[in-house]
Amino acid sequence: MSNPRIVLHHVGGRWGNQPFPVPPRFERDFVRVLYEADADAIDGIREATKDLKSQVIIVPACLAEADCQKTLRVSMNPGCTSLLEPATAWNGKYVHLMGIDFDFPDGARVIERRQVSARSMDSLLASPTNSYPDPDFLSLDVQGYEFEILQGARSTLERSVCGLIVETEFTRLYAGQKRFQDICDFLGDSGFAFVRFLDIGELSGPRTPLGFRSSGYQTWADALFLRKLEPKTGTSIDPLSLYKKLCFFAVVFDLSDLAVQCFDFFIKSSPCNPFADRYQADYERFLEPLFDAYVRSNKMFPPLFSQSLPQHRISQFSRASAPSEWPKLLDNLQEFGGKYLVELAEMQKEEDTEFEAVLRRFDFVALAERVKLVRRDQSSKIQSVVEQANAVVSLG
Repeated sequence: MSNPRIVLHHVGGRWGNQPFPVPPRFERDFVRVLYEADADAIDGIREATKDLKSQVIIVPACLAEADCQKTLRVSMNPGCTSLLEPATAWNGKYVHLMGIDFDFPDGARVIERRQVSARSMDSLLASPTNSYPDPDFLSLDVQGYEFEILQGARSTLERSVCGLIVETEFTRLYAGQKRFQDICDFLGDSGFAFVRFLDIGELSGPRTPLGFRSSGYQTWADALFLRKLEPKTGTSIDPLSLYKKLCFFAVVFDLSDLAVQCFDFFIKSSPCNPFADRYQADYERFLEPLFDAYVRSNKMFPPLFSQSLPQHRISQFSRASAPSEWPKLLDNLQEFGGKYLVELAEMQKEEDTEFEAVLRRFDFVALAERVKLVRRDQSSKIQSVVEQANAVVSLG
């Protein structure tokens, strides 16, 4: 049975935080499961999370690609602790933190090599003694070992995960580590689409005096991936429950297009209101009016280029000296006039649409403003190109 709450699993929970931006209004809807391989960090995690309104589960475990023995390299800078040895890419670089230049390689120097028993996520969650709920969202920050942990979570990814935030590197900071493209390819094959980088980290160097510093070299980033709306046949995924959570994640990460895809899935897959059952979580209380606003909306689409350019204009379009000449060649846009232009004018109004108003009411103000900006900007541009094309046809 699907868990009505949203379950976040974060691997590398040393600081008691995780990168998923939990909206404060929905804090009680979340369960946070934090994994940490360094037993010395567990008390600090408990202290850092004691005041959270969401449920917190701390798992003192080292995750890897399989159940096996591993060597944990404990670093002088605890944030660099890893199952891998630091690589030479650190050398000569620094990160300025809290008024101090953390210089490398000394800032990542290994001070202890500790033998630990590692588990794969699939094995741990499938254990008869496991009491942790499956993840709806998985995040990883394990200093170069993310790819291997994902390999050990193949079944979990297929079974329940809607999205991930994975720390990835663009250069090898640890010996033998996989980099961004390896992780992107693996998750793409597993049914996830790369969305964007959320945070990008830089290394600077060589050191320069104060007053002469600016930007550094982009070296790592938190990469966001969300599930594609292509459930594989034969899986145990409950599509309705999964896509409700995916829809909420889409809103959290400002992907209204994906949220609408989820709504279209609800409309096509069930004749009933997908939110008709008794509410079990606050995020469902938000999604229902957002879904209703979408269902009631006037669904206008821009003209398609492939349908706007007639065959006899193709060579002229290819030779056009500037994009400003294009509207004169899009003869088929003459079909967009009258009522369509009236509705375009309506789309350009400053007032919130019902969809935008629901987003704003539930504190997703930035997304409401973004949707409004795109709505008004694109409808204005559509009106301009349609009027130009129709004017050319009329004169012709």
